[in-house]
Amino acid sequence: MAQLWGGRFTKETDKLVYNFNASISFDQKFYRQDIRGSIAHVTMLASSGILTDEERDQIIAGLKGILNDVENGSLQITSEYEDIHSFVEANLIDRIGDVGKKLHTGRSRNDQVALDMKLYVRDEIIELKELIYKLLTTLHRLMNEHIDTYMPGFTHLQKAQPITLAHHFGAYMEMFKRDYDRMNDIYDRMNYCPLGSGALAGTTYPLDRELTASLLDFYGPVLTDKQRVILTEYYDEDLSLAEIAENLGITRQGVRDAIKHGEAALDELEQKLGNARRHTRMQADLDRLRLLVTEIRCSNSGSFTPDPRITNDTAEMLTILHRLDTQEDADGL
Repeated sequence: MAQLWGGRFTKETDKLVYNFNASISFDQKFYRQDIRGSIAHVTMLASSGILTDEERDQIIAGLKGILNDVENGSLQITSEYEDIHSFVEANLIDRIGDVGKKLHTGRSRNDQVALDMKLYVRDEIIELKELIYKLLTTLHRLMNEHIDTYMPGFTHLQKAQPITLAHHFGAYMEMFKRDYDRMNDIYDRMNYCPLGSGALAGTTYPLDRELTASLLDFYGPVLTDKQRVILTEYYDEDLSLAEIAENLGITRQGVRDAIKHGEAALDELEQKLGNARRHTRMQADLDRLRLLVTEIRCSNSGSFTPDPRITNDTAEMLTILHRLDTQEDADGL
């Protein structure tokens, strides 16, 4: 029974205690996220001078080997390990020796668990958004096909008004559009990096939290909580300096300073990463491709003998373009 904390006791803990603490039965599904987070963490440790480049490369190679072996089935995740972190770290040490123990440097299982859960939820949200979009596309197609299909509309189980089947499908489309928006809202609210908080209140190591966040495609921590709130209210909600100052109980000058410092922090990050520039170029390319596909689709549908292959292929291309557009929005923020 692999335990990271077993050295605290002079005797082996009872099996009941081990079973009570073990989470491997369900957190084993986080293995991809745990390894991805660990690779980003050791990359940051080397960049900060805490690990050597050689140690970083050894650890990353070992982690990638574990991931590959789990994926191809040659390495099984078993109940021998207390949790997915114990599994990864124990197997890493077996493969590369004591240098594998440095994987835990500047990090607690507390912030590691929070990271794995956020990465997992984020991946699931992206997948759910794709599925909801496919459903919306199908509903929209059915609406177009049944604009002239009439049916009774009911209230209180009684026939009330004549409506179209397109109108009926439209009601469900609006419901699922709200679900799609909820997915976006959840993504925005949880996409902040917890690494660096350690077991409770930080660590004495000089960690670069901004670098770790950027490596894992998180929004922060680039801004302080106050800066994030003020910039959101100023740019997204179009509130005035006076309105924001009243909401937060600070002066207008304080709001102005927070906006200035927040913009400077974002500009500095953009200079390092170029995410906004890449996002702008990608968005322009996607818009151009979408226009070309739409023109091909319209030209085909307007011909005397529309080619069904072109109709189907362009429909699929538009779906792919939307998925790329959605992913680019998520990654570019």
